[in-house]
Amino acid sequence: MDTKINIFENPQEVAEQFAQKLHHFFQTNEPGIKGTYNIAFSGGNTPKILFDELAANYKDKLPWDKINFFFVDERFVPHDDPESNYGMTKKHLLDKINFPVEQVFPVDTSGDPEEEPNEYATYVFAKVPQQFGVPRFHLIVLGMGEDGHTASIFPDQIMKIHSDKICDSAVHPVTKQQRITFTGKLINNAENIFVLTTGENKAAMVDMVFNQEMEGKRYPIAHIMPILGNMEWYLDKAAAKYIKQE
Repeated sequence: MDTKINIFENPQEVAEQFAQKLHHFFQTNEPGIKGTYNIAFSGGNTPKILFDELAANYKDKLPWDKINFFFVDERFVPHDDPESNYGMTKKHLLDKINFPVEQVFPVDTSGDPEEEPNEYATYVFAKVPQQFGVPRFHLIVLGMGEDGHTASIFPDQIMKIHSDKICDSAVHPVTKQQRITFTGKLINNAENIFVLTTGENKAAMVDMVFNQEMEGKRYPIAHIMPILGNMEWYLDKAAAKYIKQE
């Protein structure tokens, strides 16, 4: 995998260093042709720590008024449910920085989970300029599960990596919870992809992806590679314990 690996002491340091990365990104990159940056985040514990860091120390340092904020994936629960990615993001970031409400695009979880991917794709196409006929985000921030899933693309639904759609429905293989997710087609078209992964429970999968390439291809995360862009991993030492550092 042709990608950059950044390893830090613990999840808090991962959040702090990635917040600095975001700050540098917005300082050195101009917005798109519509005058906005288009970014998308997954949920999870590491983004929660990151959002707290951004709210505490970057409230007045990032161009929030020029950012369109999308969600890589979402659980079909009410927005005030503790499992809602939007609800978590709102609580830990958006409400603390007075983010322009019209520039936040949550998934509508009140409707039909089979129809919402098409509705959400409409928002993405309307707001995000295209390249190769596919919307091209400035940056997409992902996580990775112990089972090698990313976004809400699970190993038993790995075909969604190669879906012709840009958004699709998904079902958690254990809980059977319904979700919506970006597909590989949309993720891999981004200018920048960042994977934030922390914890010793992720170390075996990180090892699989980086040190066991053929076996690793069984897992969705190993199929995340930008077509024409940059990809970086931000890991803590626990998750990176099997990474061979030069």
